[in-house]
This record gives sequence, structure tokens and C-alpha cells, in this order.
Amino acid sequence: MQEIDKKEEVIKEIKKSKIVGGLSGEAKQLVDKFRRIAKEKGQPFIDFESEGLLYVTFYDKNNLVYCVPIFSFKDNKRVDLKKKIYISEDAKRLENILRNSNKKRNEIKKDY
Repeated sequence: MQEIDKKEEVIKEIKKSKIVGGLSGEAKQLVDKFRRIAKEKGQPFIDFESEGLLYVTFYDKNNLVYCVPIFSFKDNKRVDLKKKIYISEDAKRLENILRNSNKKRNEIKKDY
């Protein structure tokens, strides 16, 4: 019950912000930047919202995938990754799924 109330509260705060009707210009630029990076590496790209944060998939040098928060809908500003940040359970779960699917895909490629 508390979780539902918390989600409703976050939704109300998002609706109060200037972002209703689409992403802000800054958020769109960030998403496009990460989308281009993923495309250059030949990796799939996903962007999603969880608990008031906009997450994107990011790949390191070894093509290990991470779900990284880049924009706060609540604060209507870019997330500073140098600060300690909270990663939602949804983001952790999706990151795990993507890592496992990449691992399986690589195993299949080796077999052929």
C-alpha cells in the first residue's frame, strides 16, 4: 500500500514539472547521445523511467551493459553521476536480464 502511495506521489510531482507532454530538450539530447554510442558499438539501446528517473543502457569497453540514470523528472535536471545515486530495483533487474541475454548471444555466436 505504501509503495502505491509513493508511486502516486511521484506521478503527481512529475505532472507538476515542465516535462508533461514529452521529454525536455536536455533529456532528449542525453538520450540521443547514449543512443548514438550504443549504435556505434552495435549494441541494443533502451531508455526507460523508474521511480522518477530516466535510465539508459550504457556499454563499457568490454561491452558490459549498465542501466544508468541520466535525468531526474522530479528535479527536472541531469543526474550527477559523480554523486552517490540510488539505482531502482527495476533498473537492476533489467540490467541483469540484458547482461544474461548478451552472455547467451555471445555463446550462440561462438557455436556457429
